[in-house]
Amino acid sequence: EGESAQAAAFILADMGRDGLGPLTNALTNRDWRVRAGVAGGLGRLAKPYYLDEYPVSPAELDLLAKIIVPVLVNSLRDADAYVRIHAAVSLGWFARESATAVPALTSLLSDAEEGARMAAADALGQFGVEAQSAVPSLLEAVKKEQGIMVFGNALKKIDPAAAAKAGIK
Repeated sequence: EGESAQAAAFILADMGRDGLGPLTNALTNRDWRVRAGVAGGLGRLAKPYYLDEYPVSPAELDLLAKIIVPVLVNSLRDADAYVRIHAAVSLGWFARESATAVPALTSLLSDAEEGARMAAADALGQFGVEAQSAVPSLLEAVKKEQGIMVFGNALKKIDPAAAAKAGIK
């Protein structure tokens, strides 16, 4: 059931706005694989804009973000780590609604699961200077998660001076 539901989530995401209702409803499914697939599928709505795969106007992307970002932020609190990871990755693709997304992603930097922390850092990096409030938490993560480059890379995208001061090249 989970794998076929994940495939359905990607198909719905490829439908654009027409697939939003069923996708967001599926985030309450009892199967974590469905919720993770949907969280990842929601990011597919923004990804083509950045990859120039098909034309999505900035206005359309802003409209989608107003609907999807709060839903994904809520999924960052899911009991399953894979759902949190997929939600964080999708938030990075949207990189909009920073007032809502950045604090939630910053909180995820202290998640018990390393993959969730890494996904949060990578997503924060996609927000660039809009994620300035995450710099203290990223500096702490850089010290704590020595050798994991995603934290330093995110810091460099957000605040190059803070990254250089911390010795990140």
